[in-house]
Amino acid sequence: MLEGMSKLQKGECAWFQIILTSTDYSWVAKSRVLADKLIGKKGEKRGLLGGGEIGKMYDTLTSQIIGGPATAQPKKEELRSQMLYLSPIERLAVEAIENKASKTAFLTKIRYIYFAKKEIFSKTKGVSPIIGTIKQFNDANLNGLKPGKATKTEAHYILPNWRLNVKRTKVMAAYKNRSNWSGHGPGFIMNTEELATIYHFPTIVVKAPLVKKVEAKRAGPPIGLPVEGSEEEVVEEVTEQKAPPPEGLPT
Repeated sequence: MLEGMSKLQKGECAWFQIILTSTDYSWVAKSRVLADKLIGKKGEKRGLLGGGEIGKMYDTLTSQIIGGPATAQPKKEELRSQMLYLSPIERLAVEAIENKASKTAFLTKIRYIYFAKKEIFSKTKGVSPIIGTIKQFNDANLNGLKPGKATKTEAHYILPNWRLNVKRTKVMAAYKNRSNWSGHGPGFIMNTEELATIYHFPTIVVKAPLVKKVEAKRAGPPIGLPVEGSEEEVVEEVTEQKAPPPEGLPT
């Protein structure tokens, strides 16, 4: 990302923003439900009045009045989960969900803005490298990051110029106000491990701005390089293979 930003020239600007907001732990319960669903684990059956003692008493009384005396029915033995029958990808997904739910998390919003003068504006230079950097964190079998369609500064058909200016104004206002709610939804959940992966404070060990590029260019072959199958190469091979006759050999 720093290498891509270092190629910007005078008149170009690139802004990158990560907003974190504290949130409750309701997302943890949803994660547990999703993990149980993947492994086929069934939750506790709840009655009309809940799963407490009052609910159980109400269900028992109702069954006695409506259905008559309760008879013991043999229950089939059910597996606690289907974890042993999951594919490697499904097992990885379950482990990732459990691992994420075990750490503190924040509501996260990531923004990137690039703008420049018309004569030097280049989407290839100002946008593509940053998007490519963010996509390196994506996993084909798990979650990933992608640009939000609602915040793209594009407009077509009906009043395109007016709609384009409205989008630009909203994006700039949300960035300046550090809003976690404006734009494409209220953000998403990222725990401390994920946040430490996508961003960490520069240290004395990380010296990315000092990395120098190695310039290389293609050059022609050196002069006098033997060509395969040439006459000079064949003569040289024959000369090297010819040995003098031993001494005392009769003629």
